[in-house]
Amino acid sequence: MRLRDNLTLVPHDLETEYEQQIKDKWQIPHIADLLRLDVIAKEGGIYLDMDVIALQSFDSLLGCQKDLILGNEGGDRHGLCNAVIVGRRGSSFVKRWRGSYANFATNEWNYHSVILPKKMSYLYHEEICTVSPSVFYWPTWTRKHIQYMHEPITQSETQEFQDTIVANGGGMYPNQLVYHAWSQVASTYLKDLSLEKVVSYNTRFNVLVRRFID
Repeated sequence: MRLRDNLTLVPHDLETEYEQQIKDKWQIPHIADLLRLDVIAKEGGIYLDMDVIALQSFDSLLGCQKDLILGNEGGDRHGLCNAVIVGRRGSSFVKRWRGSYANFATNEWNYHSVILPKKMSYLYHEEICTVSPSVFYWPTWTRKHIQYMHEPITQSETQEFQDTIVANGGGMYPNQLVYHAWSQVASTYLKDLSLEKVVSYNTRFNVLVRRFID
């Protein structure tokens, strides 16, 4: 998989491009689900949600012969999350996935964005590469995992965690490329963070992201 290395800011007018969805009172996150698929189908590239933090280069994925890479979500791998999408322009899977939104119901939350692509991956496995949860989505959004990332840790735990990150090239696990912060679920912790707290207060999240602070 080859991706363009030039970056261009492309503004989008949701009221024009997704007029019908707005009339049908879709939530903005669901319109954003469409927008990311439309951009990947047209341009190809790497899509990341705003609460996704890149920890390592994606170079290890670029040799993939399939048109799309998605990550499994959850310990039971119940779905393929769309917070990280690595796709080739013109991907048949992405176009088919986009087309499925013709049957979208406004009372659903993650069926089209997480559950459905998992089901589709069984039918069109020749078009998509799926990676383990630890690559994009581990720790998970569960309360237990959110607390694990944001609870205070001792100095010895901090040193051990730092050593693990160094040994793994920037991730908590050898194959981890990003950390998804699950901002909606973890908002209680994230809303009070400041640069000073990240630097001085030892949690696994703070230790993980400190290297990005000048």
